[in-house]
Amino acid sequence: MKRRMSIPTTLDRDHPTHLFLDTEWADADGTALVSIAIIGAGTSEFYAECDPLPRGNAFARKGLYPHLLGAVFALQVPCTARSMADFISQHHAPHIVATHANDFALLDGMLACASAIAEYTAELRHSESHRECLRLEFNPDPALQERRHHAGVDVRVLRDANSALSTNG
Repeated sequence: MKRRMSIPTTLDRDHPTHLFLDTEWADADGTALVSIAIIGAGTSEFYAECDPLPRGNAFARKGLYPHLLGAVFALQVPCTARSMADFISQHHAPHIVATHANDFALLDGMLACASAIAEYTAELRHSESHRECLRLEFNPDPALQERRHHAGVDVRVLRDANSALSTNG
């Protein structure tokens, strides 16, 4: 079963669809998935919260869980994984960008739980310029700062920061 392709084909390298990924987890190791968000450059987006939620450490219970959206987005793992695989697969040559290796590990783990297949290339962006750009995107907006550590918010900031870096070189 192939979930991640490490090298895109020539055509795909020229015309990938960039998607951005962020996850939130409830433990210090980053293995207990709470929520996952994947968005494209336009209006394409996927967001889900795990149901039931993992017990979570103190940070998750106080800083993360109060910001979750609840029942409308709560999906059990197999259903979430199939929906996520469908979302990724509907994009041409999906190239997924994230800032943490755990994001990809949690994505792949979810897909494997339901035997769902989604082929994509992966790019981990965690350079100092990326981290600085993310900080600059969050800093001017107190509403964003308040909801930081919500996958749906953080993934939009990641997309916007990447757009700003692409524009500014």
